[in-house]
Amino acid sequence: MTQSMRKRRVTSAGKWAKQLEKNGYCIVPDLLGAVLLDGLQEDLQPAFERTPFCEGNFYGHATKRFGRLLARSAHAAQVVQHHLILDIVRQVLNPWCDSIQLNLTQGLALHPGALPQFPHRDQDMWQGEKGRIEYLVNVMWPLTHIPPTMAQH
Repeated sequence: MTQSMRKRRVTSAGKWAKQLEKNGYCIVPDLLGAVLLDGLQEDLQPAFERTPFCEGNFYGHATKRFGRLLARSAHAAQVVQHHLILDIVRQVLNPWCDSIQLNLTQGLALHPGALPQFPHRDQDMWQGEKGRIEYLVNVMWPLTHIPPTMAQH
């Protein structure tokens, strides 16, 4: 990668990082190719079929969740290591972190009747200064179309 290409990538990441910091989320359209998404979905389909529905109101009775995506699909590594997303995460976390780590990978399926999850910040589960220090960034990759009204919940 040339110096010029790297600079453009970091500039693009900066735009998304600012939106993430301002709004608490950003939606980067059309970032992954259809072949990669189709392959990931195909690899994960058996796990979605075998996984029971969750229990409890927080997780949702019409929701399925499972982990270990990197072990379940060779395509998952390309998603987890996407250069633009890593650049965005570094820009958001670097003021407070020497390095970044992957916390988890999770497949999630909302079935008909699933209630929307209330807006929350996962980092509020851990002790630490609230509202000033960022030490966690969640990234979601939809494998199916999400209507814009649902994506902003």
